[in-house]
Amino acid sequence: MRTITTRCQSALQAIPPHFSALFVASVSMSGLLLTPVAVLAGVLGTWRLGADLGFTSNFFIADGVLSRYQFWFALAIGAQTSAIILNRRAANRKNDLPARTPYEVEP
Repeated sequence: MRTITTRCQSALQAIPPHFSALFVASVSMSGLLLTPVAVLAGVLGTWRLGADLGFTSNFFIADGVLSRYQFWFALAIGAQTSAIILNRRAANRKNDLPARTPYEVEP
């Protein structure tokens, strides 16, 4: 397990700085987009649970895995956890980037 972690870290260090900046931007954007996904999944889970208890109208998916409130709550928890991890990773990665101007040419 240690060798896999070492290989991944060395591979990330080998990424040129301009690709690293793109990586940070994409990770940050992914973290931002996962939060609304988590909220939507939580709302759908609550709606399905309310439909099972008779408090709300029928849920729009009647059969299958997507018709279970447990699935929607698990998706919400997973999406929010992923968003938190990605946002922390992006914040830590921003500190590691060298300061560059947009017109700076690589040697």
